[in-house]
Amino acid sequence: MINFWASWCTPCVREMPMINQIAKTYQNDVETLFVNVGEAKGTIREFMEKQQFDFPVIIDVTGKVSGLYRITGLPATMVIDQKGMFSHILFGELTEEIPLQQWLEEIVQ
Repeated sequence: MINFWASWCTPCVREMPMINQIAKTYQNDVETLFVNVGEAKGTIREFMEKQQFDFPVIIDVTGKVSGLYRITGLPATMVIDQKGMFSHILFGELTEEIPLQQWLEEIVQ
């Protein structure tokens, strides 16, 4: 699973606790990459400390990584199966109504 986000993005901040919890639940079966788009290391570190998150973050200051994935807005979440195929792509905020956990179950089985 790949999640593109930024600390200035209100929907990103709202969905982050849920994504973090789901990532921890599936940490033995699913690799989760959190990609921060366009922010400095210090800004990210402050945000992570304030929110008490401890997951690793890939820093995409130049937008090269997000460009490769054709990310045009934040947040964006992609679930990639074991064969490297995109099984689900969501541009926008993940909410309780969006079955992220179910999507991950599908690829784990």
